[in-house]
Amino acid sequence: MKNKKAISPLIATVLIIGFTIVLAAVVIQWGGQLVAKIQGQTDITSDVSLKCSGLSNLAYSGSVTKDTTIINAVIDNKNDQDIEGFIFRIYKSDSSIETKDTRTVPGIGTLLAAFSVGPYAVPYTAPTGTVTLTQLGAIPIVKASDNNLYPCTNTEVKATIA
Repeated sequence: MKNKKAISPLIATVLIIGFTIVLAAVVIQWGGQLVAKIQGQTDITSDVSLKCSGLSNLAYSGSVTKDTTIINAVIDNKNDQDIEGFIFRIYKSDSSIETKDTRTVPGIGTLLAAFSVGPYAVPYTAPTGTVTLTQLGAIPIVKASDNNLYPCTNTEVKATIA
């Protein structure tokens, strides 16, 4: 009787090496995509951080006033970059906060060009009882290198409502 083997050792070695090469190629391809994705996210994050840190000369011009449903404010952008809009926070005496975003609430106004002054009419819900409006905060929104809009959450300008 002859001693037969199902697969010769040479063929088995070639198959193992082939599987290893294919597996290595898949891992390298996946790893390259992962690194590129993380690098892109890091680029955008650093771009937003850099733009937000450059917004140190942002202030209200004149007093912030209110009527029955609108808070009127004028914001002075003394920076060398455009602001795409604002997230307004209306602070109330009962410690509650009402938020209005120029990207989602029509009619507030959006772009504030570099070195310009712009009026904003922020609608609000009239407080009930003894609750009063105390402050108006404005968080600038900038456009990043990916053309998306991002708020500068660490840059809020506040003013007392008259």
